Amino acid sequence: MTSPRPSPPTSAQAGDWTLANVERPADNIASTPPSAVTHDPNSAGHPGHPAGQAVLDAVAAGPQGLLAGGYVSSGIVPRATPWSSATGRDWTIVRGLPAGDGSLVEGVAASRTAVAVGSSGSRPAAWVSTDGATWQAMLINAGTTTTPEPATRMTSVAVGAVMVAGGWAGGPSDPPEARFWVSRNGESWAQAPAAPGAAANARPLAVAAGPHGYVAVGQTGSEGQPTGATAWFSADGSTWSRVADRDLPRDAVLEAVTSVGDGFLAVGSSIARDRAVVWGSADGHAWTAMADDPVFHHFGLKVRMLGVAGSGTGATAVGVSLFGTQFGSATAWQTADGQSWRRVPDAPVFDGGEMAAVVESNGTVVAAGTWGAPDQYVPTVWLGPAPAAKP
Repeated sequence: MTSPRPSPPTSAQAGDWTLANVERPADNIASTPPSAVTHDPNSAGHPGHPAGQAVLDAVAAGPQGLLAGGYVSSGIVPRATPWSSATGRDWTIVRGLPAGDGSLVEGVAASRTAVAVGSSGSRPAAWVSTDGATWQAMLINAGTTTTPEPATRMTSVAVGAVMVAGGWAGGPSDPPEARFWVSRNGESWAQAPAAPGAAANARPLAVAAGPHGYVAVGQTGSEGQPTGATAWFSADGSTWSRVADRDLPRDAVLEAVTSVGDGFLAVGSSIARDRAVVWGSADGHAWTAMADDPVFHHFGLKVRMLGVAGSGTGATAVGVSLFGTQFGSATAWQTADGQSWRRVPDAPVFDGGEMAAVVESNGTVVAAGTWGAPDQYVPTVWLGPAPAAKP
């Protein structure tokens, strides 16, 4: 039995956030409201997913503008796709990415070179562009292994002195094996070694570059049944060590990380998805939990933090709050000092959305995600103000 769709939330303070114009695939019919789509009587009330749906799950800012990544789906087959924008207001699909059916973009980074990472079939994939318009598929070295690798994917990428990517190998129900890659220029990628025991039963979901080096965060356990959070550190991106799991939450997973000031902030949610969590580290080695706060809860219902972006000493986190068991509302939190958080007031532009990733660009927060789940997946970008600087 499906949950009733909620009424759009309203707020007198809703005027600060707006929707960008995002190009949709030519055959996308997802602008039709869910209530107007003919329902299959055998689908438990769901209309099915129309052809041409698209998902945004990564966003980055660089000298050439903004870059988002995800995939376009015709039926159930995804195809890796980037979007670009000069200012964040108008987004267009970048054609010509050399990617076939069954490919995904899961992470993007933008510096002098734009990079997208993900997977193609069962293999990790990376694409690079020097102008944001013309893309090339890059060679990925699988390392020194002499046995065939299991299905492997890159999930995130960060740029510091070098480019680093994180990901994992294994099936959805199998214990995962963490993977890391490093590149000097984005044009070739080598698998970076992990210290003994650092890869076992762990899945990096996000990476970030900071003053002390590189940090990755993720989860332990199989994809559908996580058992806790984990993290890694690398001084140079070439070798990775694992943070002691006892220093990280056992009842939560970490899904995103960013550099803030001289340290790092990581965000996620409890394994039960009934509260958001925030953890901080001054050096990428030792982590401590931020105090629980009512703004991290959602009336006992499901809530997730999925992305975070630093802004000076502050940060913006984004995610989704569920009404009932299915229909979501895009949700954002902000902090000026990395310690005290506020939840951005609900706004009509949030209703029906799910924010998956966020970046701060020229004083504007740019959040990427989708609208319309679980029946439709319309690529969506929200724009809002960066957190006010601490007095």
